[in-house]
Amino acid sequence: MRALAAAGDRAGAVQHARLYQELVRQALEMEPDAEIADLAAALSRHAITEAAAPRHRSAAPDNPSVTPSVAASTPGVKGRSRRDRTVLYAVIALAILVSGTAIWGWMRPAPAKQVVRYTLAIDSSEAMVPSTGWSGRVAISPDGSRLAYFGGPRSRLLIRTRNELHAIAVPGTEGATSPFFSPDGRQVGFLRDFIVQIASLDGGPPITVLDSLTGVSGASWGPDNFIYADA
Repeated sequence: MRALAAAGDRAGAVQHARLYQELVRQALEMEPDAEIADLAAALSRHAITEAAAPRHRSAAPDNPSVTPSVAASTPGVKGRSRRDRTVLYAVIALAILVSGTAIWGWMRPAPAKQVVRYTLAIDSSEAMVPSTGWSGRVAISPDGSRLAYFGGPRSRLLIRTRNELHAIAVPGTEGATSPFFSPDGRQVGFLRDFIVQIASLDGGPPITVLDSLTGVSGASWGPDNFIYADA
């Protein structure tokens, strides 16, 4: 029994002591040695103490002493949840504001274009030629920056930029009438002897685009890049 106890097998030592006590009582009909009984009792108490210790440790989570720490962590969790909701509401409000601003920007009417009025003084050497009842004399570019008309001593096509004092004559346009601009303002069309010609403002001779008109009184250059003549 002592050997088992020394080896660490207290349960085996206690069982051996109980078996020894039982054999002494049955075989010899007498009480076993008190030293053996005391040793068995001591080993039993030690074994019970060791067996009870894990239960106390496992019960530690149920110990009321740990409750304050758990309870103390609850306000932090609630605080984080409240902050998360606040951030979410702020993001939603910002998204609604941005969307509303974008929709308002798309739906609001475009501001009216400013009307510009000005007076151009034409030099006597660039005066317009007399007009007829069926022909036009002046054309304004789509952006309003240029004026096209026929004038001067040779009745040529003159291009006058709004911010310049004198016009520039387009070669090869003598005797033409009824000027009209292209949609991009880079070319000017005109009529001459019942034909339609166009001239580039970048230079170059006029180009004939139609030569079979009869009784034409004017023409225009549409946004579809077609030239329409008025017969």
